[in-house]
Amino acid sequence: MSQTEQLLHRLSTEPSDQRIIIIGAGIVGSALGYYLSGQSQEEIIVLDRSLHPLRGSTEHAPGYVGQLNDNQILTFLAKESVEAYRQIPGGFDNCGCLEVAWDEPSLEALHLRHTTAKSQGIDAVTLTRDEAVGLAKVLIKDTECTGALYFPGDGTADARRVTSYFRQQAELNGVVFAEAEVQGLIIQDSRVTGIQTGQYVIPCSSAVLAAGIWTSALLGRSKINCKMPIFPVEHPYIHSRRHVDRPSTKIPFVRIPSRHIYLRDHGDHFGIGSYAHRPRAVDTEALCSTAIWNWPSPTFDECLSEALKHVPENTTSSFFPYKTAADALPRVDATEALAFNGLFSVTPDNLPMLGPVSTLPNLYVAAAVWVTHAAGCAKALANMMATDGQAGAKVPKELKALDPARFDGIDDDALKEEAMRRYSDIYFSGAAD
Repeated sequence: MSQTEQLLHRLSTEPSDQRIIIIGAGIVGSALGYYLSGQSQEEIIVLDRSLHPLRGSTEHAPGYVGQLNDNQILTFLAKESVEAYRQIPGGFDNCGCLEVAWDEPSLEALHLRHTTAKSQGIDAVTLTRDEAVGLAKVLIKDTECTGALYFPGDGTADARRVTSYFRQQAELNGVVFAEAEVQGLIIQDSRVTGIQTGQYVIPCSSAVLAAGIWTSALLGRSKINCKMPIFPVEHPYIHSRRHVDRPSTKIPFVRIPSRHIYLRDHGDHFGIGSYAHRPRAVDTEALCSTAIWNWPSPTFDECLSEALKHVPENTTSSFFPYKTAADALPRVDATEALAFNGLFSVTPDNLPMLGPVSTLPNLYVAAAVWVTHAAGCAKALANMMATDGQAGAKVPKELKALDPARFDGIDDDALKEEAMRRYSDIYFSGAAD
């Protein structure tokens, strides 16, 4: 019997009246384990099908952390997250972010964003074309740029390093992480009483679903009567070839809202992603064990080829030709450009699902959460659980906007249609990571 099997066997036979089980060891689940360990006296177990490497969206997230959002609760959660990431060695690169305008309408939109930033206490500076290009000339085509909005407090998070840090700190506090294929939740008398993992049922006093794109599938297999419109969608990203000459200055993350394009400097290479394509939802029952999906040619080839037309020619050449891979991380060969299709979750209002499930008083959800808001969401949920579901003083009233039950009574098809319609809005609203 392996060490993992011994652990699962032991957990399956021990009393569970003081045991919290978190399903999902990505950035949200690991952060939640850490924050809960500082507030709760209960035993905390975090389960995931793979810990090394992780298989969910955390493993491939580009890591952009933009704090401003039209929704103030998301701005609050992003600020909380940045504060947490800054404390982690190598967790946050304060490179700043440039939102670039390419015509007069998009420039006017950025002026409105500037006003919103001021109202929410976010530092932002309007830049001329020359000033913007001067900050990121290898990523911005000066012949099309009309100006930009610069967010000096934004940057990029190393999601894997952040997750590893939270896990290490949680383990020091006694949290147990274990690899297990979770098949479903055991429900008795309107409560979660255990977690089914292969041949073992692990009893628990409460449970948290932090399973990302697999959340809805787990709820369905567990026959839990609640509406949870979390839709996995496909998204393209390309890593360029390794730089021959490393840029000497730090380059801000670049977003081009009117083109639905974003670019970043990964250190030894560049990356580009685009939302300028028809939304591609994935049936939850068709999901496999990784959040890296097959490359759908020509859909993504076309949108990325179009995106790269708006990048300086010398930089564009480093992305072509690219090869596609079912598993892009770690990079197969840094001397090659590599494109992959990464899955993440969307909801009908582009907000996370965070809080207790109304039909099961001891089941909580933390899903459809971006790296941008992950630490903030984990901290808020830990506070909610520590106060028995009642928002504490540190949690704003608006947290009820993230209530997992907010879509009850709405037609399933209408919810999916709205989520797909809002797919590209994720990028423009500042939620994308």
